[in-house]
Amino acid sequence: MSAVASRFAWRAACAALACFGAACFGPVGPFPGGHLDGHVAPALPASWPSCRVLELETDPGVPRSVNMHFVSEGPHLWVATVLGGSDWAHDAISDPNVRVRLGNEVYEVKAVHVTDRNEILHVAELYREKYVFTPNVASGKAWVFELEPR
Repeated sequence: MSAVASRFAWRAACAALACFGAACFGPVGPFPGGHLDGHVAPALPASWPSCRVLELETDPGVPRSVNMHFVSEGPHLWVATVLGGSDWAHDAISDPNVRVRLGNEVYEVKAVHVTDRNEILHVAELYREKYVFTPNVASGKAWVFELEPR
């Protein structure tokens, strides 16, 4: 086998493994995953951890999970799309019962689509404070969701 063919075979095997892992175990980078495993917490925390990425699972019938940035303030937790209309956002509109994993804890929450302009502006400011490079979630094109207790 030539060196070029060998490198191609290695890359193809790695890509296939990443896709398999994403489909079976949860999201891997930009590849969506399935059902989120972990300890299901009996209650939401009084204050969310300060990590940078959470995993969000939508569509309980056919679970789909994605990695995403989030912001929080005390017991409040928000996620946003970049330009609206993403698959996970459509899933959350159809069925707001979603799950979030932070570390080994899984939280069962309800995704509430935020339409209040003042709340959206506040969430946009939280994103700007937390992330150096972040889309403007107050642009009118992003969809913002608050993840609340079920």
